[in-house]
Amino acid sequence: MEIESEIPEKIIITKEYIVSLIKKKFKAQDPINVFLTLNNWHWYGKTSQEFELDMSEFMLHFLHKDDATFVEDFLSLNEKNRKLDFACVGKRRKAITEGADVVFNRDGRIIKFRYITGKNLIILPKSIVNLTHLRILSLSVGSHNPQEKRRVKFPREIGQITSLRSLTLSLHLDTFPIEICSMITLRNLNLSGNKLITVPLCIKNLTHLRKLNLARNAFKRFPESVCNLENLKWFWINYNEINSLPDSITKLQYLQNFYWREKKSNR
Repeated sequence: MEIESEIPEKIIITKEYIVSLIKKKFKAQDPINVFLTLNNWHWYGKTSQEFELDMSEFMLHFLHKDDATFVEDFLSLNEKNRKLDFACVGKRRKAITEGADVVFNRDGRIIKFRYITGKNLIILPKSIVNLTHLRILSLSVGSHNPQEKRRVKFPREIGQITSLRSLTLSLHLDTFPIEICSMITLRNLNLSGNKLITVPLCIKNLTHLRKLNLARNAFKRFPESVCNLENLKWFWINYNEINSLPDSITKLQYLQNFYWREKKSNR
């Protein structure tokens, strides 16, 4: 039963009313129905003129307690007043989740976390290791000034997230974050839009990696350590200053799509 069917047509929906409704109905209700009902009230003008519905105020009610703790810890360390866009994923609901910062499943577990910022330092709290369903992590800059130096601080336990499949760091970083080498479950690593000049040998630990994007960095020589990623299928290293390829690139025997300089090469 949809909770919206219980709402009289002329009721003035206030913040207090929504909070009380969530507390009474959430445990017995499919989270997607509750979430979409609140969205419908917002978009179809069912909230009172005096109360503008801010969905971010209610989203922690829908998350598992460990996942809610991470969101609170992250915002506390980075931007306390930041408003994140949330989406609940289910069958045939992919379209409504693509632009969201936090995507969670029917069990309230976060599967995607995206953060776009202009800050010079991003700190990931230790509580991120409790996101046992996290598959996509994306951190990028909101400004495009390449002169700004930024850093991302990972907890040492980051490799414990065995569900992580895709990592994007596009932050004008000038040093390869060594913690990435412990994320051995990664399939997709996007480090485009940084200022990297080397890739450490430990990248060979990422034995499941299928896609690697090093485009738009500051490489002057081809990073031969990448040639140890024998299962790599897609590789971008275009828009750098590389003029030649090493013989060791032949070790990438499963490489199907290779981009260097400005154009794509097929193998």
